[in-house]
Amino acid sequence: MSEEEFAEVFGFLLNNREDVRKMAVKGIAQQSKDNSALFAFLASPTHGPRSFDALLQFFHAGGFQLLGDILTILINCSVDSRCAEMLVSRRVVPKAMRLLEGIEASDHANSLKRSLEEMTLMLLSNLTASHIIAVDDLLQIEDEDLRGFYLGKLHVYYSRFFSNGEKEEGEDDVDDGGSEGKELGTTRAEKLPARDLQKWILQILLNLTRSSEGQMLLTEDEDWDRTLTECLGSSNMRHRLLAAQCYRNCSLQSEHHAAILRGNFLRVCVERLCDGGEQVPGVEMMLAEIVAEMMRSEAGMQYLEEVNAKKHLQAAVAGKKVDDGTAEFIERHVLPFLDDVVDAYVVHGGDTVD
Repeated sequence: MSEEEFAEVFGFLLNNREDVRKMAVKGIAQQSKDNSALFAFLASPTHGPRSFDALLQFFHAGGFQLLGDILTILINCSVDSRCAEMLVSRRVVPKAMRLLEGIEASDHANSLKRSLEEMTLMLLSNLTASHIIAVDDLLQIEDEDLRGFYLGKLHVYYSRFFSNGEKEEGEDDVDDGGSEGKELGTTRAEKLPARDLQKWILQILLNLTRSSEGQMLLTEDEDWDRTLTECLGSSNMRHRLLAAQCYRNCSLQSEHHAAILRGNFLRVCVERLCDGGEQVPGVEMMLAEIVAEMMRSEAGMQYLEEVNAKKHLQAAVAGKKVDDGTAEFIERHVLPFLDDVVDAYVVHGGDTVD
């Protein structure tokens, strides 16, 4: 389609007739996947702001008739960095968080609510993966009174959403730096084979750890600390990987080590390495990297020596409880820097070290 044709179609979004608006939205949704001409149109300073505003007039929980197609358009456009920048400038991140609240409070069937919530989370994942301003918007950096409020809301949603993504193991590798842009098919009826809303929230958390402020807010949030620690024992590989990636990113900055040590994440990392509990090499390596990073601070080193991590990690390597690549990493980057401590052990649960 030409620029003039796109302009005409988007003009129909402002038509007084509901059926005309609905047909226009559906038509744009059907053309929105991998459409470079559409992306260029929406990214242009001439047409972009007006066109996105026309779409966003339906971006609320009261517009269920059009919301699925609107979300499809926004998700597919958000994989283009220019469109993502335009969406962020239109304050789509806080609007999406308000949309989640509106959907959850609605009286529609749970299946419809979960479908729309998943799409909203996909949009947030795409935006926070590509633009640091989207990360700041989600963290509400500019508002000292509300800073971290949305992070807490995401935990509420995470706890509420039951995941049925257990069969996803091995599907769609997750990049350790943030989510790749995800697109939807031409209609909202095309859904993921297994709905896993928790995965999208974890992916958003990973994107938030791209900023030092995000790392600080996440490590200081006791609810998320407990949840991410529990994720390390999840039967869902993607959940384990995303949780480990979040804390690997946070552990890169030694100023966050004290907050990490207030919880049990490091203890569980060491335990899973020592007992061979993690069977996926990529996740296992991430745990080893967290241990290595935590050694860079005095508090982290002290904890690891208190539980005699060297003795137990040596036994895990000798007993081939870890993958060969992980074993080599531990031998090179962890064991040489730890001291032996006699009669110590890895702490379990409420146990204490004498």
